[in-house]
Amino acid sequence: MGINTNFEFTTSKKNTLRRIILTVGILFLICISNICVGVFSQQVSLIVLGLSLSITIAYCLTIFFAESNKNQYPDYLFQYGYTKFESLFILVHFFLSLIIALITIHLKIISNISTSLIKIDKLLFLLGFVFLSSIIIIFLKKVFDRNLSFSTKNRELIYNFIVWKNTLIMFFVSFMFISIAILFYQADKAEFLIYLDKVLAGILSLYLFLIPISNIKFAIDILIDKPASDEIQFNILSVVVDNIKNYCEFRRLQVRSAGRLLLVEIEVVLPYDFTIEQKYELEKRFDMQIKDIYSNSITRLYVIPCNKDCSENNPLDCPIRKLNK
Repeated sequence: MGINTNFEFTTSKKNTLRRIILTVGILFLICISNICVGVFSQQVSLIVLGLSLSITIAYCLTIFFAESNKNQYPDYLFQYGYTKFESLFILVHFFLSLIIALITIHLKIISNISTSLIKIDKLLFLLGFVFLSSIIIIFLKKVFDRNLSFSTKNRELIYNFIVWKNTLIMFFVSFMFISIAILFYQADKAEFLIYLDKVLAGILSLYLFLIPISNIKFAIDILIDKPASDEIQFNILSVVVDNIKNYCEFRRLQVRSAGRLLLVEIEVVLPYDFTIEQKYELEKRFDMQIKDIYSNSITRLYVIPCNKDCSENNPLDCPIRKLNK
């Protein structure tokens, strides 16, 4: 009988992916609505606000592809792809922010879209529209988190909270600026509204660069599998040295970051007839001692059997056994 190597999606996973796509669809409608309202009301800030949702949409699609590819045969229980996908998202975020900034400059300087004063009734409509959009986005954020197949605390997502938080901050800032615009209108200072809209558009465009600029180096390090710093490696190596009496020979240490996790791989030589239980006890000892230094670490011990040189005639001559008596 042949082995089926095709991993079948469970019903719950299919439902999760459908809900993510539904979230993307609703975000896309809000995005288009904001752009259309911005064009018709000649408000550059609303156009920028709508375009900024393309970044949230891009992040949701990132998680969709990570979620759909996280299980690979035969390691059904091992999670793949989240950190790499999120790192790619940071690069996409940067280029999308750059495009939005260029569009903003075009609308503010070249096309000079915002040239007419907006009336109070339109301002009240825009205030309600931004408020309603914010409520829908809050609801979508909760649905997005709840319907992922694993809880957020078990999933090493770095940017999930940050992306949604920044989106809501931008809508909140827009809501506050429109409220201030209404106050300007009531105070017969309507001529300042054009400048207020352009200032808001500029602030939103610059704010979009906050995530990629502060995280782009980290994302590139993840994509090129850059090892951990020398300080981290030396600290972990000190643990290996402290346990020198528990193994025959140290061969290799590899430490790298995977999102918030620190992945530690240690390779040592053990007596050829050590049991799996003895190997596991040593791995557990390494893991506990390294976790005392880096609580986010995951340690894996790889073992090579010795060549029997030191105990060829009598297994009791093994120096590791003598030290552990």
